Amino acid sequence: MTDDAIDEDLYRRIGAELLDTWNAAQGGQFTARRTRGSWTQPQLGSVHALTAHVHRLYVPATRLLDDGWALEAMPLVRTAYECALTAQWVAQTEDGANAFVNEDARQRRALERTVKAGVPASIRGDGKIPGSDLEPLETTAGGPARNFEQLCDDLHPGGASAYFPYRVLSMYAHATVALVDDYLEPNEDGELGAMRLDPKPTASAAWRGLLVSSLVWAGRAVDYFDQDHRRRSQLRAAARELGIESVLQLSPAAGRRQRAARRAQP
Repeated sequence: MTDDAIDEDLYRRIGAELLDTWNAAQGGQFTARRTRGSWTQPQLGSVHALTAHVHRLYVPATRLLDDGWALEAMPLVRTAYECALTAQWVAQTEDGANAFVNEDARQRRALERTVKAGVPASIRGDGKIPGSDLEPLETTAGGPARNFEQLCDDLHPGGASAYFPYRVLSMYAHATVALVDDYLEPNEDGELGAMRLDPKPTASAAWRGLLVSSLVWAGRAVDYFDQDHRRRSQLRAAARELGIESVLQLSPAAGRRQRAARRAQP
């Protein structure tokens, strides 16, 4: 058995166990409390929803990977990974939920402008997008909320090592030459030799590992708010088996920005 096959068996087992306990925990009582620092309902709500989506995405992404459709699974893995890291960031950044909401409102306003400029009145109605008129909330974290690379820089371990897999996955979530290349075969002269109906085989172990790691990071983000820490031991044990950190802490620079914002409050 190859190392990749061994890794994939490990990832399947850990992923299935984490999914089972996540689903089982939803039937129990959740008492929100943080031993260190305050929290807000938008912060908790955002973290929960992002984490729930990671677990939802895990199911179809795993099915695709199991069936050998690794290339097709990559956009789902990308979204799960982005949601997991965003959940970690929102959970630890005091004004992160405000920045997250502001960015959503900004995108809705942009969508509203597009609708009014290019969609016929018979289809768009008044062209009003719900939530586009929200007043901006006070925050110092607008940059990371708008730019995922900056969000990765706010986390440790994070930075370029966290942003790199996102960039690779993005190459297969959009119309790119990298995607095109997977459906073409060059001849000996480097010219177009054949066109494929299915893509070239893509190794799945690394992406399955990232998908399962996203379950850990998302789960730990919710655990910050869980007074009873019902899944903390399991999440920590899973992280040890995967060889990852179970928590992505705020970077020193992000911590300094947060402390400065706290001091500036009246």
